[in-house]
Amino acid sequence: MALPRIVVDAADLRAALRRRILFELNSTFESCDAVAGLAARYTQKLLANEPMRRASLETMLLLCQATGLRITLDVDPTFDRRLAHRYTRRKMVVRGEQRAAAKVIEGQGDSPEVTPLRGTSD
Repeated sequence: MALPRIVVDAADLRAALRRRILFELNSTFESCDAVAGLAARYTQKLLANEPMRRASLETMLLLCQATGLRITLDVDPTFDRRLAHRYTRRKMVVRGEQRAAAKVIEGQGDSPEVTPLRGTSD
């Protein structure tokens, strides 16, 4: 099993996908094109050191799915020191169900269940 990778920019993501396809899966970009449902040789154009094409978010997610990778979002531990001071805090008016959901999120509520807001459906 491969170790987790920390990706902080597009070049890191391209390198991680290249490494996954070529070395971990021992496969080709053309095979990845077929599995992901992309045009022939498109992966090669996207994952080059200096890419010939820019990939959309949807295309990169397709490549991740086709290679068995998933994306996990974590808070950068240096964020507070670098950028948090640049954000303006908002005032939040909490009513009814939103108040109950906010208490659950903060760990003060009774139920760990998340209920959909009114007017939404799954």
